Amino acid sequence: EVNWSKDGVALTAPDPVPTNEGHSLDGWYYDNNGTETKWNFDTDKVKCTMTLKAKWELSTYSVTLQTDGGTIASGKEVTGYTYGTGAVLPTADDITREGYRFDGWYADSSFSGSPVTEITGTDTENKTFYAKWTKNTTPIISGNTINYIVEHYKTDGSGYTLAETEHSAGKTGDTVTATPKTYEGFTYNPAISTASGTLKKISGPEDIVTLKLYYDMNADTEQESTDNGPEEKADRENPSPVVKKPLLYDLYRTGR
Repeated sequence: EVNWSKDGVALTAPDPVPTNEGHSLDGWYYDNNGTETKWNFDTDKVKCTMTLKAKWELSTYSVTLQTDGGTIASGKEVTGYTYGTGAVLPTADDITREGYRFDGWYADSSFSGSPVTEITGTDTENKTFYAKWTKNTTPIISGNTINYIVEHYKTDGSGYTLAETEHSAGKTGDTVTATPKTYEGFTYNPAISTASGTLKKISGPEDIVTLKLYYDMNADTEQESTDNGPEEKADRENPSPVVKKPLLYDLYRTGR
């Protein structure tokens, strides 16, 4: 029983505060002559029979993306989501890191379980995701960026053997030129090298640009090694490099 007075009766806010999954309590409202009005428990008082109704709002939660050196394209960042809606995380087309392949977002830094592509509408907590990267070993396409190969061959007395491989990148249509290296006891041979090439869209292994630079053994170095006669000289003039071929077909698997 409430004893009414002309000054009204103060109310105490419900404690504990009621909960509703995925929602936050905005407050308690009443009908004020047709206008929905929020009740102020500090100042308002009950002066007549009335009903207070809880008003709920959809909860919002934060999202933190640990990119580990990657760059997310403008407009593709995800910093939060709303209950009932969720969010789609940036894809491999939206995040890049030079020299690496994006392998997905994971809910923990040890990359256990399966990669996460989206936050569902029923999730109800702040989220942190970690980008997993794998260093490129073969050329792949990332947007308009094309990776290409530079191979350095040194004569070994019976032809040319692959000594070092580099991976570089450029844009479709670029003409790229490799820089010769300095190897002790060897001299770069531009006459038989392919130091430049034009990058193009890769639709098959034959489209991968591989620049090949050859290095001849200096005379003083050659004199110290075993001399195999005229055949060795012929091999150097018409190189048949021993190539350790990269796994070219990996370039199709841009989502790996």
